[in-house]
Amino acid sequence: MRRYTFIILVAGLVFSTTTAAHALTIDIDYSLDTNGFFGVQARRDTLRDAADFFESILTDDLDAIIPDGVNSWSMNFAHPATGSLHTINNPSVAADTLVIYVGGRNLGGTRLGIGGPGGWSASGYQDWFDTLDFRGETPNSNLDFAPWGGMLAFDSVGTNWYFDSDTSTDESFAGTDFYSVAIHEMGHILGYGTSDSWYYDVSGGYFYGADSMAVNGGPVELYDYDAHWDDYTYSTIGGAGSFEAAMGPYIASGDRQRFTDLDVAGLSDIGWDVIPLESCELIADIAPVASGGDGIVDGADLGALLARWKDTGASVADIAPVASGGDGIVDGADLGALLARWKDTCDTPAAPVGEPVGIDDGSDLGAFLVRWRDPSLPTIPVIPEPATMTLLALGSLAIIRRRSR
Repeated sequence: MRRYTFIILVAGLVFSTTTAAHALTIDIDYSLDTNGFFGVQARRDTLRDAADFFESILTDDLDAIIPDGVNSWSMNFAHPATGSLHTINNPSVAADTLVIYVGGRNLGGTRLGIGGPGGWSASGYQDWFDTLDFRGETPNSNLDFAPWGGMLAFDSVGTNWYFDSDTSTDESFAGTDFYSVAIHEMGHILGYGTSDSWYYDVSGGYFYGADSMAVNGGPVELYDYDAHWDDYTYSTIGGAGSFEAAMGPYIASGDRQRFTDLDVAGLSDIGWDVIPLESCELIADIAPVASGGDGIVDGADLGALLARWKDTGASVADIAPVASGGDGIVDGADLGALLARWKDTCDTPAAPVGEPVGIDDGSDLGAFLVRWRDPSLPTIPVIPEPATMTLLALGSLAIIRRRSR
């Protein structure tokens, strides 16, 4: 028997101011939150929302990590509450699962969060090392990335955090958006600026991943140290709109940054199997009247539509079966019911059976209101939820900082 001992340590990155898909599980471990940063449930809930987002788009099949006999290992990573090297001996990690240890401490300066994948040391056979390194994915670190998980630390002293009770909506707020920082740092755990497969596509201050270039229309400019997109990099979400990318180096107070098409394409280039984002807002047939001319039906358009709306009680035959509560009259009660469910984002629950379109969101509300006002418009077809497409989308740490505007 040949016996080997490998030791792999990791650093991290800092973020300052068509078939049903298999889902990945992100297990958030609070056992090292010794400073009590996550002692308030609202903070855990917001972090869980960030993890749920990645669970909704990542479909990789990862092998379990189960030590046995001569095959042993240790997790090595920076303790989230102290920053010192921390080791956990011979843990087991379930299949299709990433484990993330979280906590808070004083990060100093303008640093908001630090995140990165965990490292490992091990003894055993070569196939055991392959399991730890690739977890059943492509056995080439230039093409794929599959860690056991990693570490997240958030600033606990100098940051005025905003913990959103409903991250599916965008509203005005004061402070630094915890949800935005959390998804950014999880992006580093997933390999942004921390994996060989990321740097395989980096050259001369640009990222040359094929999927990212397809979304961006060419190579993507990177920030200093090549671990982030350049500051003020914008992309679409589901092919619509223009949004600041989540994997840039800074975030301003009062801003929310969601994962854009470019951010998801970066994951694909790193080696993750991803489900593309959907646009819940772009509806071509009502864009001229319901989107203010920009093609996006959002809160501003809703306000404009409501300002012109009159509850005439008119019968609207084409949408009455699905939008009138069954009484054939589209009136204020129906509008109230729809507004109660409306969220102008893509991560809302599936619509009830018979909803005008397959996703209950701002587009449906815009279509509803436009046709309510003008029953001569074409019928709203009932569209089932679209089938998902699967695209092919180490350790160090990365930082996000505050930006002043």
